Amino acid sequence: MEFLKYDNRVTEEQQIERRSNLEMAIALFDAAAVDQRLEPLKHMRDKMLAHWARPNESIPKPRYVDLFSFAKMTCSIWEELSFGAGTVMIELDNQIDAYREAADDFWSIWEKK
Repeated sequence: MEFLKYDNRVTEEQQIERRSNLEMAIALFDAAAVDQRLEPLKHMRDKMLAHWARPNESIPKPRYVDLFSFAKMTCSIWEELSFGAGTVMIELDNQIDAYREAADDFWSIWEKK
């Protein structure tokens, strides 16, 4: 992101749609860096997952929805970045739907009918 921000390199992209994707990736990255969910998630990772340290009780414990929604946000950063670089052209949500359908098919043989 720093590379893209440096000297406004995004403007070097000739295709307007790709430039827009790169600008969106930067905006999402900047928003993620100050997102209120980030501190509790990092604290949980550092104190409760990577080490058996005592967590700081003044920092709220993240909820599952915080983890998954923040992870989706970071995936959106990479999605926009890959669109802007021209390396991927399939939206994440379309891929998730296909994976979910495959998982449903796999588990269906154990579901009670």
